[in-house]
Amino acid sequence: MGQVRGERRSGHGAQKFLWPLTERSGCGSQVLMRRKLRLLLWVPVVTLGGLLLLSAMRSPLLEREWDEDVRVLAGVELPPDGAVRLTDIRDWAYAVDTIVSRSYFDATFDPRDIVDLWMYEQILDERGLIAHTFVVFEFDSTYGPERFLGISVETRRESGETYSLIGGMLRSFEVTHIWATERDLVTRRVQYLDYPLRRYRLNCPRSRAHASSPSSRARRETWPRSRNGTTP
Repeated sequence: MGQVRGERRSGHGAQKFLWPLTERSGCGSQVLMRRKLRLLLWVPVVTLGGLLLLSAMRSPLLEREWDEDVRVLAGVELPPDGAVRLTDIRDWAYAVDTIVSRSYFDATFDPRDIVDLWMYEQILDERGLIAHTFVVFEFDSTYGPERFLGISVETRRESGETYSLIGGMLRSFEVTHIWATERDLVTRRVQYLDYPLRRYRLNCPRSRAHASSPSSRARRETWPRSRNGTTP
């Protein structure tokens, strides 16, 4: 801080005094920097808000060129006897990096015949923090090889389209329900896509199993990856 000499004149003569001088050279630049910083902080907020608004305005479509594994949608019929008839249940066969066969079938299931309920967990990252889950209904032995019926909520990708977590968060993909055999859903992930998979037996009253309302988890079984390497 400096001083400036001054002089005041009055009827009693001149009086000398000192004015204090404050150095304010950096104050203006600091205020300008703060304003710029605030503007920069608002840029990602406005950008994110715009992306969320655009994603909320998107509408799903049925007429697209879909990837083959999600191209055929299962049909559901509800007969008056309380059973459920499903058409075009997926039952593909897989090997390592290969689709062996592509087949679908129709079948009728009675929810009262469910004897067990299983949940599968597909680990999507190396740390095990992100996963996809699907459910398998186990019917009694009279249903034969098709007694294990699974349902998985999955992205309905267009031909050549690849999935991304960010795109999924921004609603960039349509979603569909895949009805398939347990064999299809499990071998596709473990052998064809090379993902680790875990299975949980869900403990719930048999009367509630058809509503998919499990109360707790019990036994866990783990399948290792079919080959080494980083998950895609």
